[in-house]
Amino acid sequence: FNQSEISIKWEELNGIIDLETSYPDLLGTPHTYKNLVLKKNSLSPGQEYNFQISAFWTKMPELGTTFDVVSLVANGAPSSGLFEVSPVIGHSTSTRFTLKCSGWEDDSDEPVEYEFRYIDPNTNEAIPLVSRSRNNEVTSIMPPLGLGQEEQTIDVTLQAYIVDYYNAKTVTNFTIALMQRTATEVDPIEMHHEQSDCPVMEFLRENDKSGDSANSTGTSSASDSGSNANSTYSSSTEGTTSAASRRGRSLAQNAQNSTTTQSTSGTSSTDDSEVDPPECRYNITGFSA
Repeated sequence: FNQSEISIKWEELNGIIDLETSYPDLLGTPHTYKNLVLKKNSLSPGQEYNFQISAFWTKMPELGTTFDVVSLVANGAPSSGLFEVSPVIGHSTSTRFTLKCSGWEDDSDEPVEYEFRYIDPNTNEAIPLVSRSRNNEVTSIMPPLGLGQEEQTIDVTLQAYIVDYYNAKTVTNFTIALMQRTATEVDPIEMHHEQSDCPVMEFLRENDKSGDSANSTGTSSASDSGSNANSTYSSSTEGTTSAASRRGRSLAQNAQNSTTTQSTSGTSSTDDSEVDPPECRYNITGFSA
C-alpha cells in the first residue's frame, strides 16, 4: 500500500484529551500520523488512558476500518514525603549536616532512590553532595562556596531528588544558614599527665626549666650491674640544634625496656633482665571542632 492512500486517526476514548485540538501543545505529532508522540507532562499522574488508532484504505473504503487500542496508566512521581536537614545553621567545611527523606510513596512496587544536592550561590547550579542511591539519609559537610568574609552568613538551598523506577522524580528544597569557619574558633590542645614518675614528662619539665640552647652536651653514667636505667649519653652539635631533636632522642632512650650502657666509642651492651618502664598516660583535651 501507498502510505498516502491510508487514512489514520488517533483518539482518546475516555475523553480526557481531545487529540484533534491538542497539537502542538500536548502532542509532538498530529493525531493523523501513524505514530502518536505525547509531550512531557501532557498526561496526569495516575490517570488511565485509552488511545485508539483507526485506519482505512481510501481507494476502497468499503473494506472497512481497522483499529487497535493502547491502554496505559500514567506514571506518577513519588509524593507525600518530607525532606529535613539538621542543623539548620552551621559552618562551612566543619559542621556535619544530616539530610533525611521520609514518608515518600510511589505508585510502583519498586523502591525509590534519593539524591542530595546544593545550589551554588555563585553559579546557581545544582551540585551533587552524594550520588543517587536508596539511602534516604546522608551526612555531609558543606564547601566554603566562595564566602568572602570570615563572619559572612548566607542562605544555601539544599535539594532532595526522589526518583522512582521509571525515572519520574520529585524535587524538594530546604534552606540552611551557612557561616564561614574562622581560625580563632579552634581551641588550643592541652596535654596533661596523670603520674609524676612518668620519665617522659619528667624529662620535658627538666628541659623546660633549663631552657633551650643552640649547642648542648649531656653526660650520664650507668653502673655495670645494670641496677638502674641511667645510660651514658654524650653529644656535641655544630651550629644550631633544636630542642625538639634533643627531646626526640631522649624519648627514644626512655622507651627501651632494658638497661643500655653506651661508651664514648659508640659500642653498647644490653642487660638480659627485663625492666618494666613506669606507666605513662596522657589525656589530650581542649580541641573544639
